[in-house]
Amino acid sequence: MVIGLPWAKVEISVDEVEALEADARRAFEEGYCDFCTQFLSGQDIHAIRKMGDGAKVLVVLSPKTTPDWSPQISYTRLEFSENDKQVQRPPFSSAFPAALVPVDAERATSLCFRVAAFPPSRTVLTVGIALWPGFKVYFGKGFGVEEESWGLQWSGEDGSPVDPGACRLRLSKGDLVCITCDPWEGSSSIALNGRQVAMFSIPCGKAFVLGATLSSGCILRIESP
Repeated sequence: MVIGLPWAKVEISVDEVEALEADARRAFEEGYCDFCTQFLSGQDIHAIRKMGDGAKVLVVLSPKTTPDWSPQISYTRLEFSENDKQVQRPPFSSAFPAALVPVDAERATSLCFRVAAFPPSRTVLTVGIALWPGFKVYFGKGFGVEEESWGLQWSGEDGSPVDPGACRLRLSKGDLVCITCDPWEGSSSIALNGRQVAMFSIPCGKAFVLGATLSSGCILRIESP
């Protein structure tokens, strides 16, 4: 079954495909759900069976989308609202305060958020991926600079990238940032307004978090990609 943007490829048997199709039918409470038509050109499961024993079907899994921030692992003085979908950095908070979400241990995970406010300041906004536990949720160096983290940084003064060699695009209010991490493939990426701007190789099979460290007055709101 294909839902959303493909990320991980899994090879499974025909019997397993049939079981997945039955589960999908029950879940969606409807008839035939175009199962695997992206790869089988409209063939149904009975046609697949004629391929004989041992036939394989390629199934593409989409990343798990994170619905809200995780205040329990984020910097405690950040202000969360709208059922934890929105986070704001209040005045007089510590440097590099982090809003985080955990990466699913079993599949790729995606975090997408809108930059709802990005007022000029002398602080820095960073986004990315980090090993967990260990990433500093305050008084650190931010994603991409803090040890065992990968990410991008933008200046709060004008939205310009701190490291133009890593990313040349400016960040502005209204931009959509999407961070994806696959701990089994050992890969992660960052997209800005639907355009991939960075890719990173990460250790396989480890625990990770996705998130951002907020610049002064910054507001980030989680959205669907």
